Amino acid sequence: MFRLTIAVSLITATLSLASPSNAQDAPWRERRAFDRRVSMGVYGVGYAAATDDAYRGAGIGAKLGVRLLPHLAVEVFTDHLVMEGQGDDVRHDHPVGFNLVVPFTFGRFRLRPLAGFCASFSFIEHDLASTARSDTIAFGIHGGLGVEVELGRFFTAYLDVQQFLYVGDTRDGDSWASSATGEMSFFGVTQGVLGIAAHL
Repeated sequence: MFRLTIAVSLITATLSLASPSNAQDAPWRERRAFDRRVSMGVYGVGYAAATDDAYRGAGIGAKLGVRLLPHLAVEVFTDHLVMEGQGDDVRHDHPVGFNLVVPFTFGRFRLRPLAGFCASFSFIEHDLASTARSDTIAFGIHGGLGVEVELGRFFTAYLDVQQFLYVGDTRDGDSWASSATGEMSFFGVTQGVLGIAAHL
């Protein structure tokens, strides 16, 4: 009997976690932003290497999120960055990936622990016409923490700080911005994001 009671309690708790909250049952126009399931965000983003301050960049990004459970959401994102290079070299980095977010709400504020996988596409145009392009790709994992605040029933503002660990082509030069060598190495990058999201 005791085991049956425990089993029933666990099943009830699981169903209550997966079921929509009373706030989710409210009319769509009356729901608060944190109670909506779908979000679309745009943001400004900055990068800096964890071990080499010569590797920096900034740009913009966008993300699409879906809340699967009260404390679990998934986001897909894409960033578009212009990185510092050597001389007149031009380097564009384009990370794409996804986040798993475990949000915790405190009134109008929400903490956003997150982790995920990503790939960063690098396109390098050298200032010398005789030098071949050095396009390459790196794969990585990342994790971080963010804070989000409601700006009304449909919008929020958020700040995320993340640490990335990539594996990819080793690059010649202090700024990792010249030709790809074909050798693989690990390198870390710190990212800061400041943006706004619409919740539907």
